[in-house]
Amino acid sequence: MSGKVTDQEFIALFGDRVSKVIGPAYTGFLQEASFRPVASLARLLSSSQDEESLRLLYALCDEQEWEHSDIHIGQHPTFGLFVSNRLLAVANYRMEAEGVAAPGLIVDPGFRGHRYGKSVLSAATEHGLSRGLLMLYQTLLLNKPAITASQSLGYEPYATHLAARLG
Repeated sequence: MSGKVTDQEFIALFGDRVSKVIGPAYTGFLQEASFRPVASLARLLSSSQDEESLRLLYALCDEQEWEHSDIHIGQHPTFGLFVSNRLLAVANYRMEAEGVAAPGLIVDPGFRGHRYGKSVLSAATEHGLSRGLLMLYQTLLLNKPAITASQSLGYEPYATHLAARLG
């Protein structure tokens, strides 16, 4: 193999156990010294007060995009960016390993390209870094706007990879 594994090579390696191949995906890393935050009106969401707004955003988004965002209702910490009382973007992070967190991000499809995602990702990233965490941001390589937003905050390319769901 060439170092870059194709979907077909991946399936050949694992056979019938592969139910779905995801990727290729980008992973970027960020340490506090490299962080370039942006001013953000995003705030920490409250599970009780903001759950309905989160459910409304969920209904507007593609199910697969929501799954890839790794945003879960009731998960903390989760940050939201509201405009005129409407939740337009959400970011969170989950612990990957001791001292390592992975942010998730999703933006209302009707409001993408307005830097709302970058703003809410900045808030979640700042929260994680303030707790001494190494941040690892992951998205599909095809999601150029998300990669650009993360890199403008200081995330540096770390790896590309494929993932498989085994069935």
